[in-house]
Amino acid sequence: MNILLAITLSLSLNAAFESGFSDPELLFPYIRAVQDTSSPVCVINPAMIPYCGGFTATAAGGKPYYGYGLDTAYAAAQYGGSVFGLSARWNSFGDSTYRENSFCAGAGLRPVQWFGAGVTADMYRISIDCDETVYGETLYDFGAGFIFVPVQWMQAGFMARNIHALIKKQDAIFSEWGCGLLAKPCRGLSFSWNITDNPAGMINTFIVTVNPLECISSGFGYSAETNSFAMNLGFMYRRVEFNYGLRFHPYLGYSHAVSITYSGNGVTEPLVYGKIKNLPGKRISIQTVTFDELLSLGVLSDTSARRIILYREQIGPLSREALVRIGLTPEEIKMLVSHVYGFEKNPRPDTRYVAKKPGKNKGYVPRKVMVKRRFREMIDEGIPAYQAALYSDMCGPDGDDFPELLSADTSLGDDQKGIIRRICEK
Repeated sequence: MNILLAITLSLSLNAAFESGFSDPELLFPYIRAVQDTSSPVCVINPAMIPYCGGFTATAAGGKPYYGYGLDTAYAAAQYGGSVFGLSARWNSFGDSTYRENSFCAGAGLRPVQWFGAGVTADMYRISIDCDETVYGETLYDFGAGFIFVPVQWMQAGFMARNIHALIKKQDAIFSEWGCGLLAKPCRGLSFSWNITDNPAGMINTFIVTVNPLECISSGFGYSAETNSFAMNLGFMYRRVEFNYGLRFHPYLGYSHAVSITYSGNGVTEPLVYGKIKNLPGKRISIQTVTFDELLSLGVLSDTSARRIILYREQIGPLSREALVRIGLTPEEIKMLVSHVYGFEKNPRPDTRYVAKKPGKNKGYVPRKVMVKRRFREMIDEGIPAYQAALYSDMCGPDGDDFPELLSADTSLGDDQKGIIRRICEK
């Protein structure tokens, strides 16, 4: 009777496509070709691993369909570099008489910024142990995935599992595939759609991820064909995140899951609206800032922050032009220069020499040259081009209105106004 109940439950859960991963971050245990990575998570698609910088590890447990006596356990770890990444995952589902264990190793490669590819090697172990029957079987298969990131705020992905079963037309393992799209209108907010082909047919899932604060993450999902709802809530303390997930199936009831995740980066990307206003109390030097400090500013992606550190270590001091050469977007550069100082001045022709003119003092410098010099210094110090052009021409012996206009300018912060005053007093 126990074995019949276990098999019946397993088949019903498989048809509902609600067994499997128990990490509450995943919301639904379906193939996720695209995922939001604004908070620490071990991704399913191996092609995404290089996009998740650093080391991440997760351990989770859950009670699927509370009251049926089932349990799930999940553990995963991944490490992503700028080009290559590795992952490992274990999942267990069942009860005392019926148990499914799966093991997965994955590798991902990102040859260019906008494209990644990955493969997985999978092992499945099914065990039945009851008075009437003792049975065990081990199966092996592999999978592959792709990810496209045409722009920073959009992902498109594809993933297939158990490709060998598809080729050989095996019945023991179902070959699954999925594809999806993710849009990120601003930091800390994303909308994603995934479609998965599984034993129950095509399943569409829609997920919204919102991180209201830099230490809190949340997600909400809906699975159309199974009419299932899911949500998760995470709280991060330093480098560790605690997460709780809840799923509801109209026939099978509620599933609960909890997890703990360690992230080497230790960052949850908070929600912002438009221009970032949470400037730090004081600016920091671009020539000494650490990787963690760059991320804590909340204006750069992991990749951009890593490129800055790598450029500084292998090439030398950073200039504003260097930020363009290493691939930072205009918006990233604009926000970064309002947080840091100390950029190396770009090499340019020496304009400090001025030819002597008859009747002028030895130290005479024409006004036009002084205006250009002030403008260049303001730009190097992070002053926007329009304001730099305005105040470099306005300040000086003839600029009687300069102090009042600068004080009333609401487009500049107090630090920026101080920089302009200092340059103009030279």
